[in-house]
Amino acid sequence: MTPGKCGILLPDRDIMTHSNHFLTHFLQDRDMADQTSFPDTFLRQYRMKQLMEEHYGKIDVDVMKELLTDHRGYPDSICRHCDEGGPEHEKFRTLISIISQPEDGKIWVSPLPCQYPYQEFSL
Repeated sequence: MTPGKCGILLPDRDIMTHSNHFLTHFLQDRDMADQTSFPDTFLRQYRMKQLMEEHYGKIDVDVMKELLTDHRGYPDSICRHCDEGGPEHEKFRTLISIISQPEDGKIWVSPLPCQYPYQEFSL
């Protein structure tokens, strides 16, 4: 969503991934996460889709916990870490990782899944 437009995404098979850039083509011209300033968002979204395809039919909370700790492309990985040697404006990391299971009214939350275990909460 933007203040003036809304895009709709449909799952590919049963898979839908989150990204920090617009996937709807008509919103992409408003995207601040271009490939030169924040290339990791494109890599991370592609990697998550790839991992979910590999685990298709077997995805549950434990599998998602594993996928969300993926470090391929470190530090620009799904489990994002600060690049201490990079520019100051690119020093960011995963702040929170959330897995939700709405049908059971449960969520699992971790501030950095490779270092802190997920805590389960009931809604």
